[in-house]
Amino acid sequence: MARSLTDLSDLHTLKLVGFDYLFDLPHFKSSLTDACPQMKLYDSVDELREYPTAAEPIILNPGELAADRLYGFVLADPGKWRASFDNFIKSKTPNGISSTTPVIVQIQALLQFPRSYDTPEFVHNFGRIFRFRENARTLAASVLFDLSAKLQPHQRGTSVSGLYNFFGAHLRVASDAAKMNWPGYDKQAGRYLEQAIKHNLSIIYVATGSVSDMEQFRLDAAKNHCDVVTKADLLSGDDLVALNQLNWDQHALVDLEVLLKSSQFGGIEQSSFAWKIAARRHLLSKNVNFRSGTMGFEDEFSVVYGEPKWPVFPLAMWP
Repeated sequence: MARSLTDLSDLHTLKLVGFDYLFDLPHFKSSLTDACPQMKLYDSVDELREYPTAAEPIILNPGELAADRLYGFVLADPGKWRASFDNFIKSKTPNGISSTTPVIVQIQALLQFPRSYDTPEFVHNFGRIFRFRENARTLAASVLFDLSAKLQPHQRGTSVSGLYNFFGAHLRVASDAAKMNWPGYDKQAGRYLEQAIKHNLSIIYVATGSVSDMEQFRLDAAKNHCDVVTKADLLSGDDLVALNQLNWDQHALVDLEVLLKSSQFGGIEQSSFAWKIAARRHLLSKNVNFRSGTMGFEDEFSVVYGEPKWPVFPLAMWP
């Protein structure tokens, strides 16, 4: 049975990592400082430990303050949330908050704030304050450089600036997906090959957590005159050493950056990773609708396969 999106408690743990584990911290700090010069930024919560009021964080799930939630998850009336938040903080801090009595609020938020509340301009640009860590972006650039060498000269660009003529596939068939009864290898591989062939793309870049399925896909693609490559195939020397030093979730950053640059992308409805890529690429689309037809999502750049059963993604997946 698929996990309910109303119960994501298992995605939150007490294990915290630094912001720079995934993101470019200097870029984030400079972006916020430029936009909000009066905001003081702390590099670590440890800088507040000397204050008794900040000894223990206040844990908050945003949905707990909402009277109404779409599909039991997404805030139905986000305009009222700030007032509810202020009242919540007052209830937790009867003596008030000041520069000498600060508090730490640990917000456990995931796909709860709808994109529709803000202007398209804000939605399109907000994500720019988050940029992946530099070494992941550098490795992705190396992958794209080597990948472009495999393309014919006339294939190295598309009519849309920054995209390359290769197919990007997120083959989501690792053991955890199998336990959730998500679409298996046969369904995913067949659809991706059909999409690649339809768009005359003979190079397929694959991101997957299953080596055996990737090798099977390589064989199946070859039968259709398509060449499958991964980041490990394309990197060598110091770059490959640097890739192997990354943790598994940091590897995903490299894949995501590369997949964003594909002229066509395919993923499955159940995957937030696929939805993130589709949402970001949709900023280039002339198709206003974010969900269409019987697919989870489809525009001229990306297809997210599967019946539209996961409505929180198009509602609250920010590009």
